[in-house]
Amino acid sequence: MGAKRAVKGRGLMDSCEAMREIVGRSGMSYRAVSEAMGHYPTWLSSTLHKDVSSKADTLARLCDVCGYSLAAMPRADVPEGAIVIDPAEGAQG
Repeated sequence: MGAKRAVKGRGLMDSCEAMREIVGRSGMSYRAVSEAMGHYPTWLSSTLHKDVSSKADTLARLCDVCGYSLAAMPRADVPEGAIVIDPAEGAQG
C-alpha cells in the first residue's frame, strides 16, 4: 500500500488532507471527533472547510482521538500505510 501522499492536483498532502484521511480511516464521524476533542459538533467540518493549516497540537489531539499517533521520523523509516504531511511548496526552514 505504501505511505499515503498523493492528494489534490499537486501530489502532496497537507494537514487538512491528513486530518480527513485519519478521520476516514478511523471510521468516526466529524461530529464524534469534534465532540471527543472537546469542541462544538461542527468544529472539524468548519475547520476543514477553511482549508488552513492546523497547529501540531491540534493534529496530535485529533490523531489521539482517532487511534493514531503524530510522529516525526527519518524519511527512510516511514512505514507502509503511514500518512505523510509534506511541507508546503516554497516552505523554508
